[in-house]
Amino acid sequence: MEKQNESFNSNKKIRLKDTRIAYYWNLVLYILSAVTFADGLVSLSSKIWGGALNDFGLTLVFLVLSTRGEQIAAYAYIKDPEQKDKVIRALVENEKTRKPWLGRISAVGWGLMFAGIAIELLM
Repeated sequence: MEKQNESFNSNKKIRLKDTRIAYYWNLVLYILSAVTFADGLVSLSSKIWGGALNDFGLTLVFLVLSTRGEQIAAYAYIKDPEQKDKVIRALVENEKTRKPWLGRISAVGWGLMFAGIAIELLM
């Protein structure tokens, strides 16, 4: 196990995005996003507007979370707290630089969920 941690910390022979944890994290969240999208379509066809908005918002949030597999792998594999913090900060900065639209998509998803809850409460 220590040899595997060294590969993450020093020469990066194994990339975090290629780990099983990152793979399964992405897979589960893609499946959850597909299920919530399908549920949103069912709610929409049943004219349950609040439930549809809530499900579509949750779909967007799941899709954004599915891009966080490397961060989850860093939490699982890197034992040194300082190194873990350094790697996660680098991943977050890299994501903000390469994918700035993820924050907006997440905000839209949360907004849709809150709008769906408000509609459900008012109806």
